[in-house]
Amino acid sequence: MTTTALFNPFAGPASEDGAAWRGYSGQLVTSEQIARHMEAAATLMRAGKCRPDVDPALDAAQAPGVGDEDTHQLACLVLETLLKRSTGARVVLLSQWAGHPDRTPQMVEGLLRDGAGLVRRLPQGADLGKVLGLLTFSWYGGSGAEVTGDAVARHVEAAAALMESRGWDPQFYDINTGHGVTDALQATLLDGHGTRDTKYVAVTVMERLLAALLEAPVVLLNEWTFHGQRTLPDVLKLLKSAAAYARAFGPRA
Repeated sequence: MTTTALFNPFAGPASEDGAAWRGYSGQLVTSEQIARHMEAAATLMRAGKCRPDVDPALDAAQAPGVGDEDTHQLACLVLETLLKRSTGARVVLLSQWAGHPDRTPQMVEGLLRDGAGLVRRLPQGADLGKVLGLLTFSWYGGSGAEVTGDAVARHVEAAAALMESRGWDPQFYDINTGHGVTDALQATLLDGHGTRDTKYVAVTVMERLLAALLEAPVVLLNEWTFHGQRTLPDVLKLLKSAAAYARAFGPRA
């Protein structure tokens, strides 16, 4: 995987089919295929052609060129993540959510359409499970206080501006010289552009985003920054991606 293809998950897909993951059968499934399956199920729901439950709607929507068991299973994974994010629950079962007495067909249809919109925005070339884990990420700093996505984004953008203006290219420094991303976050913190909590969350966001995109069990930000032929443009792409992620998915003020 090349460094130029790694980063901005919100830059749009590299092809018309978007990102691709392996379904449970082992076959590749694209984000567009998953989205189309969810949209077809939502259309059936609106037309009253299936009962107000996610699994039957996805079953009914399966057809050649629209969906199969792989897109069905991955769609359920995406939808359960959306529900965990919106409810704050650690575990959500789609069948039980849809079967709740307060649930309406319109709510189920809305969930399916939200899932289709989300899956089209997910990072390319990443592990789907880890990417979805990012969406239920805890935005609490080391002090125990919650920070907003916008506050984290502003801190990350200040760090990027400092690194770019001062030419902190990892090709010219090493991990011990104080010219890495965490050093830039600390310097901008002292200048009033963030807090210890936004720094903590920013580092965690970037490390988890890198782990998802690189399909690695764990990534340490400073080690990644100064590894091999990493350049300042590579680092700035990561910072831009992290800021975009924080604004899109972090808590609102």
